[in-house]
Amino acid sequence: MKEFDERVARQLGRRVRRRRHFLDYSQETLAERAGIHRTQISLYEKGERMPLTATLVRLAAALDVSVDQLLVGIEWVVPDVDRAEGDDDDA
Repeated sequence: MKEFDERVARQLGRRVRRRRHFLDYSQETLAERAGIHRTQISLYEKGERMPLTATLVRLAAALDVSVDQLLVGIEWVVPDVDRAEGDDDDA
């Protein structure tokens, strides 16, 4: 994964784990509620994998939160892109 993707995966994983602990769910319980395998929960919580969109929706529902609550504050800053050569307005 690229640096930004890794950061997002870690942040999301921490939020999933924190919410799971708050609800006193085991990884097995969360996996059953979300309809996914327990090992996937572990990979998400460690930030080693990013869930597909549909899986993210299921995780949020299983954790009794909205998807936006899991993603709040995670932002992408668009990098400055240099203008292509010959694309000068002064010419």
